[in-house]
Amino acid sequence: YIEELVSAGVQGIALSPDTAPEVRQCIDELHAQGIPVITLNADAPGSKRLCFIGMDNYRAGQTAACLLRLMLPEGGKVLPLAGHLNNTAHNNRLNGFLDAIKAENTLNISTLAFQPCFDRDDYSHEITQKGVCQAIEEEGLKSRVKVAAFDLNELNMELLQSDSLSFVLDQEAFEQGYRPPFLLYEYLLHKKKPEKELLYTDIAIRTKYNSDMALVCTTMQS
Repeated sequence: YIEELVSAGVQGIALSPDTAPEVRQCIDELHAQGIPVITLNADAPGSKRLCFIGMDNYRAGQTAACLLRLMLPEGGKVLPLAGHLNNTAHNNRLNGFLDAIKAENTLNISTLAFQPCFDRDDYSHEITQKGVCQAIEEEGLKSRVKVAAFDLNELNMELLQSDSLSFVLDQEAFEQGYRPPFLLYEYLLHKKKPEKELLYTDIAIRTKYNSDMALVCTTMQS
């Protein structure tokens, strides 16, 4: 697909890459052709991309661990779930979470074996926020099991309002998609590089009491 864009005369690209070495090689080749690449949401460190826009996912994972630690003062068992480990965003969040749990641990919190989020025929529920919350509620454990998630989308807002999710860490996805065209414009027309190589969006902690504020801000921006 990128080859088709190049053939069509594209002058700049913004993409969310995976961890495949071929992707980094492709970014480097585009750079050699004078086509700047901005990565968003997930990064391609070590490549010649112009900059990265997105959450500091390792720190976001640490933040999630810290908040869960505060919510479990008497300790407990924690089960980390992540989507695609070939995505640097998911990978870094998981590593940050596990490292922070280990660093702050006082032996009263144990981490269960990590599970990837994918569908299988023998799963009674899809392993997503909705599926996890549904399974917990059907087992009658809603008041005992705390669930945290990433991204303040419409589904997660509903789960927050129903007390199925305790909190959500939002990465300002709108900002990640909104800024690259402007940065590419400034670079292509004025040769103005971004101020930083890593342009981190905020790690916003959202609960049912302030999740509607983020929706209002996004609506005003769009």
